[in-house]
Order: sequence, then C-alpha cells, then structure tokens
Amino acid sequence: MKATPIKIDGIQFRSKLEGRWYLFMKRLGWNIIYEPEIEGLNNWIPDFLIIGKEHKILVDVKPIDRAKEWDTHPDHDKILNSGIKKLHDYELLIVGTNLQLDEDESMGIFYIRSDEDDLYEDGNCD
Repeated sequence: MKATPIKIDGIQFRSKLEGRWYLFMKRLGWNIIYEPEIEGLNNWIPDFLIIGKEHKILVDVKPIDRAKEWDTHPDHDKILNSGIKKLHDYELLIVGTNLQLDEDESMGIFYIRSDEDDLYEDGNCD
C-alpha cells in the first residue's frame, strides 16, 4: 500500500502514519524533531528524534502490525547498519501501525544501550 503524504502543523509528513505518531508524541508533551539530521548515520534518516532528560531516541515508523514483522522488514538491516551502533548518545525505537504491536507487548521495538554502551534489542517498549 502506498503511503499518503499529509501536512500537520506546517510539517510535510511522508505518510499519515508518521503524522499520527507525531500527534501522539506531541500530545504526550515530548520534545521531538521530525527527520533530524544526525551526523554519523549513513543511508538512513530517522523519522523522529525524541530528546529526553537522559536519553536521545531515534524513532522510525514502519507499516508493521506485529513486532515479529520487524525482523524481516526490508529496512531492518539498513537501519541497524546505518552507524547507529556507534552513536553512543542515541537509542532506537521502531514503531508500527498501532500502540500494541502484539497482544502482550506495546508501542514498539526498543533498542537500548548496555552498561558497555552497546546497542541491543530490549524487546518491546512497554
């Protein structure tokens, strides 16, 4: 299915799905930037940057309905090999078409930093 662009708050989103996530994050009061330019990333522009008190989280919106679909998504390797693993100030959140990708899991797939500063999948973001 082809994405339908939409304009919200003067920002041109590539899809209605991105626009819905933008509205959700704004309503939560999160400090977000759409399509941030992050030095050190190659061949990938994140959809959002969430700037938290302790962490910066790069967010990518994908048209997936279940967490298991992420492992076989065409952008999976592209994103994980984009250089994000070397950017120690950032974590990664992959979100899909809804707030609950699976029955017992919610919001998305979250990659966090370990004590050794490695990026690893922490399962789903609860």
